[in-house]
Amino acid sequence: MNNNIMKTLTLILTLLSAAALNCAVHAQQSTYWTNTGTGNWDEDGNWSNGVPYYNTWVDCKDAYIDNGGTAIVEYGNFQNLHVDQTSALVVANDGQLTGSSLFNDAGTLTILNGGKVEVDYLINNSVTTVGENGVVVIDRGLGNSGYLGGTGTIQGTTNVYEIDLMSDSHLASTLTITLDYWVFESGSIIDYENTALLATDGIAIRIGGNIVIDFSSLTELGEVQVLDWSGALIISGDISADQFTSAGEGVEGTFSVTNNQLYFNATAVPEPSTWFLLGAGLGALALTTRRRRS
Repeated sequence: MNNNIMKTLTLILTLLSAAALNCAVHAQQSTYWTNTGTGNWDEDGNWSNGVPYYNTWVDCKDAYIDNGGTAIVEYGNFQNLHVDQTSALVVANDGQLTGSSLFNDAGTLTILNGGKVEVDYLINNSVTTVGENGVVVIDRGLGNSGYLGGTGTIQGTTNVYEIDLMSDSHLASTLTITLDYWVFESGSIIDYENTALLATDGIAIRIGGNIVIDFSSLTELGEVQVLDWSGALIISGDISADQFTSAGEGVEGTFSVTNNQLYFNATAVPEPSTWFLLGAGLGALALTTRRRRS
């Protein structure tokens, strides 16, 4: 074999071995958020082992925000990031955060106006909110068993294969989601006004059990359209009314399905007087509590 080719192969193998060794060493040196208050992501002093960053050739350590503190990100990257123990990660206005896998285990993830998070995987088991003009770009998949809401956008690249709405998952507000494959497991909750589920042409959907539709914000009687999956591929077969359950205090009605379009005919909703009495009651309770404290 040509000596130059041998030297080139030897160099490549040496670099790959060095990268693997470097990754193995750094993987044991995870970095933890140490600020129990609020601090900036890019300040070394807020981390036990330096600011997280992700470079395949240099660093493979995981990052943890799990001490109850809050990290504010204007720009940052990571390999694997865990937000836990009522801690908070906030992507600032027009901020940017990129990485491989983001696990919101038991904290809060908030993307403010114009902020952007770009990851391979987002696993949300707690509370994630995407603000106005905020965006989450996902390259592989999204798993959700917590609260996923806001008015921003979650969008997938051409590589994304699935959004998995697990039991007790709550898809809220008017969040826009453009992923190609949806899995609804039994007990997942959807706010009825969520526009992500309307006009979903060309996507694949699998229903694994009963889905709860939350009509708490419904104020008028009569029929409303909840879902329009007429242009989607329903892998588990055509949808039927008995696959859905309504939720919302004071709301009553029945579901109907036409050509994979789901409708809800509300026969009872909370009356305006009910909301007035509830507000008055809460106000009186707050006043009584304040008087007792004083």
